[in-house]
Amino acid sequence: MKKPLLAVLILVLLVVAAAMYLRATTPASTVGVRFPLTDSQRRLLESVPASAEAFALVPTAAAVHGKLVANPITRDSVEQWTEERHLPKPWMIGGADLVIWRSREQTSYAIHLDPIRALVIRAYLLFAPGGNAEVRAGTLLINGQDGQPLGQAALAPFLDLAAALPAGDAFAVQLLGGRGAFPPIGRPAVSSIKVDAGELSIVSRAASSEAPSRPGEAPAPRKLPQKALLSAWFAEPPRVLGDLDRLSLSRLSSLAGQGGRIILYDVNTGTLLPRPRGLIVVPSTPETKEAAERMKTLAEAVGEIREEDGNILFAFDRSSMVAYASETFADTPGAATEWAIRIDSQRMLPILRKLGDSTGLRLAASRVHRAARDLRRWIDVLEPAQTIDAALSRAGGFEELRVRITSK
Repeated sequence: MKKPLLAVLILVLLVVAAAMYLRATTPASTVGVRFPLTDSQRRLLESVPASAEAFALVPTAAAVHGKLVANPITRDSVEQWTEERHLPKPWMIGGADLVIWRSREQTSYAIHLDPIRALVIRAYLLFAPGGNAEVRAGTLLINGQDGQPLGQAALAPFLDLAAALPAGDAFAVQLLGGRGAFPPIGRPAVSSIKVDAGELSIVSRAASSEAPSRPGEAPAPRKLPQKALLSAWFAEPPRVLGDLDRLSLSRLSSLAGQGGRIILYDVNTGTLLPRPRGLIVVPSTPETKEAAERMKTLAEAVGEIREEDGNILFAFDRSSMVAYASETFADTPGAATEWAIRIDSQRMLPILRKLGDSTGLRLAASRVHRAARDLRRWIDVLEPAQTIDAALSRAGGFEELRVRITSK
């Protein structure tokens, strides 16, 4: 009788000791990514299959997971992603680094485990539902793919591009793009992602052969209104302004030839053709004054037009000029030479959903319609976010996009 009890006691002690070990060796803080990468981090990325279309490195993935779950912006998305893909719990991977890659519409994972966790994961996989996972040479592979690894020579250009990135919690490389793909810059693009308690910051870089829109002008933070639904600064008029002409019954594109700001306070989505409520602010120059004079009759019929503080203000409704007069302004998350934007995500998302489904908008203003659908797709993933700020700068053969997302 004593021997079975002793065996049970030993088994319980082993389980308790294993649980204590797993808990004690699961880090609470992240190692992070700093550039240049460490030798071990480079080797992890070199093992990614050469066929990957995008890949990312997440050091101390369990601790990063904890930061993502604690952050109200990313919590729901991360928990849903983990559950749907039957990924191991953070305590199962401890201080392991994670490599993620995407190829042929499939996402794969490689997690380098310590010997004890490798045994735990093998046992876990015997009962885990679904998934295509195995432990191979101490590495947990989920949807693992055989093939030629990326290697040192192929990885080197991406690391050179990333040399100027700030430190973060994760590092990503994106090789393929396309309309609507994030980040909206050239490819390949490298990104550093940092997760804080109520904020998410992304800095992305890509090589660019385009010169800055305003050569000789130093990149600088741009000030944008904080009360608006959406506000944007641009060095050159975006093509979407041509469509906005039809929605506002004006010729805004002719007024904005030298850049300016668009401020949007609301959109009437209850009509066949949505009507914006807001204004455009451009520098007062001989060219813009001439354009404003040509538009004066129309401007006064639908809204207001005036000149003040070295700018020309064109409001395409009767109330936006008053709203703008009481505005407070905030800096963009970084310098901008091309464009900067600030979005009140909570107020904007319901409008974007209606605009994306608007037949009248699709037929009359296709660029605005596509932009609304793209923006809706990006914001949908981060629905709990309160504000989204972004700024694009181009200089020295590179373009850099800085994005800051804050919670309520």
